[in-house]
Amino acid sequence: MYPLRFWIAAACLLATCSVAAQQINPVIAGSSAQIYQIQDHNIQAATLFYRQAGHRPFMRQPLHHQDGQWSVTFRGQQLRVPGVEYYIQFEMSDGSIKTDPPQYPSYNPLHLSVLPRGEITIELSRHEIAPDQQQIAFRINGEIDELSRVYVDDIDVTEIMQRQGDQWLLSNEDQLFSGESHLQIISSEGRVLATQPLHFVDPQSPQQIAERELILRGNASFSLGGQRDSSNEDPGPLALGGNLHVESEYQDNDFTSHFSGINVNYQRGAEPAFNLSSGFLFTNSYRQHTLQFGDVSIRGTPLVLSGFSRRGLLAKTENDRWSGSIFNVRTSTVEGWESGVSLDNRQTYGISGEQQLGQQGHSSIQWVLVSGALQQPEVAGVATTEKQPHAADTVGVQLNTELGETQIAAQFAASRFDADTRDAIAPQKDNAYELKLSRDIYGLASSLGFHRYGAHYATIANPNFSNDRQGLDLSVGGQFQKMGWSTSLATTQDNIEQDLNRPIVTSRNAGLNLDFIVEDWPALSSGFNLSEQRSRNEPAIDQRIDSRGEDVTLGISDNIGSLNLSWNSSLGRLKSRLDATKDSHTRNHALNLGYSTEETQLSLNIAQNSSRDQVTHLSDLLNLSADFPLFSEKIMLNSQFSFQHNSASDDSQNNKIIGGSARIAWSLQDMFSTVTAAWANAQFALSWRYNRRSDSFDPANDVSDQRVLLEFSMGAPVSFEQRWKL
Repeated sequence: MYPLRFWIAAACLLATCSVAAQQINPVIAGSSAQIYQIQDHNIQAATLFYRQAGHRPFMRQPLHHQDGQWSVTFRGQQLRVPGVEYYIQFEMSDGSIKTDPPQYPSYNPLHLSVLPRGEITIELSRHEIAPDQQQIAFRINGEIDELSRVYVDDIDVTEIMQRQGDQWLLSNEDQLFSGESHLQIISSEGRVLATQPLHFVDPQSPQQIAERELILRGNASFSLGGQRDSSNEDPGPLALGGNLHVESEYQDNDFTSHFSGINVNYQRGAEPAFNLSSGFLFTNSYRQHTLQFGDVSIRGTPLVLSGFSRRGLLAKTENDRWSGSIFNVRTSTVEGWESGVSLDNRQTYGISGEQQLGQQGHSSIQWVLVSGALQQPEVAGVATTEKQPHAADTVGVQLNTELGETQIAAQFAASRFDADTRDAIAPQKDNAYELKLSRDIYGLASSLGFHRYGAHYATIANPNFSNDRQGLDLSVGGQFQKMGWSTSLATTQDNIEQDLNRPIVTSRNAGLNLDFIVEDWPALSSGFNLSEQRSRNEPAIDQRIDSRGEDVTLGISDNIGSLNLSWNSSLGRLKSRLDATKDSHTRNHALNLGYSTEETQLSLNIAQNSSRDQVTHLSDLLNLSADFPLFSEKIMLNSQFSFQHNSASDDSQNNKIIGGSARIAWSLQDMFSTVTAAWANAQFALSWRYNRRSDSFDPANDVSDQRVLLEFSMGAPVSFEQRWKL
């Protein structure tokens, strides 16, 4: 499985504020990605609604629940190009329903982009091209078939192109192209595989003055609704809520000014009723120069800062060969409309740059210098005014180049880190570096990497950086017929500075993954991982480590018309050579059956999870859900049933949890459209919910709850855009 993990912090959703959709990095089709995780004891049930981008109906499945955490993981056939749209619904302990996104989730779902296996990208040698330039050089990263075509806008230029090594040359001798264009790779099926803007500039001709234009855009939404709960004699007033999001833009030839982040929420009965979001970004751009103020995104070399967003100032400039930026931001996250810019000791300052090397543009060097304060965690018994931040100065350099057919990526970083600015101890200095070599050998994608992070090295963007470690890793992968495979070897050593108060721990890992994709056959994926940990030079007997672990995973998935099937299983074992009582075994199995059409969705999920050390813990889960129309498309039935049994061999636990719900919803759109309110999205619903928890050992823990609810709701989002010529 593809080892990417994507997280959305949704804790604010379940408090008094709302959580907006967050941008998630794309994943590869057919891989696995955990994209959501939340922990809240007030959640009784959580359901994921998802669909392939461009499809109309949402399918549903329960969130995975373990150790108090609810999470969402997309696997295998769920991840298809171009992406997945989804939202999440929470049933709270007080009977209320919350969603993420909080406002009209079915209209504005979250989105996860999915890229095809072997993503295609276009790399231009120059970003700005003169019209009299006779050839345009670029590289195509990734494999394309012989029937793929190359277009500039609507013009097929495949036949006038030449190939020199890995460079593609596009002839422009007759000045075919000018102004703003797009270079595209189109597959034989007509699908756009990659696109890259082309900017043609003639320095000899005067620039034309474009009309000045002011743009105001945004969206507004409202909701009006209420419910009568059988457990509550006083239904209360109808709930009224609304949201207004506005952004503005000013354009004047090469100058653009854009302001975003005006987001007003209203909820009747809340305190306060109106809530103005604190996030904003003011961007001013003149040609290749940009000045941003607000919640800016900062990036640099990975060992120094891999990327974060903070309130402050950011200035950037670039051309086709180099780029540079300078920033001043608040170290901690701020609220309200605070600027984030000050001269106190909670600021972070930095400067970075990148330079292309060589005429072909295959090599680049990037550098960054950051100075400022690290966020200090809360310390019990120490008042906030008495605490001082950790301080650090960090500089890093990253080089990407090629030596023959070998790609080289090297990083070096050095830091001066003060663990406590209140004492008289001088700051500690240390460094870290990484080296990675990649090359295709006889059709096999191979890479070799080495890293060493000093014991006192500190990166200002990540206080939890794993320092005092060095390691070596090797990976090889390829494709044979219909089978894809990859293998990896890695070894790491902690306590490389040989601190006498801690043991030196060596970890080794070896893994093998196989994927079989045959047309008209189920997709099969399997993996095996072997790990080992050993220690030496232990200062105390209880610090000794000597263990070995094995993990095996197997997954099968297939689509047969409207029916989809997947089965995933994993087995794990951890064996201690020092103490057999610490041995443990884990076993997880999950079967998912789904059927979906334009209006009907059925799903069955059966899972079993067990862990065994000195005590065996077993959890069995069954979930069945169905959505289908009754009598007509205007009346929908949504139903769900779940059963979970948790037990332990030492009789410390034995409980059963049963939950169920049924909801009949009647769309009143036709009725409202007769009075010119077709946008109202009015709905009437009758629902039943049942939850029961029974404890075999302690009946005092038994809980049972049953409710009938009568609901009415209406409301819709409205988008708008207004332009003025100045």
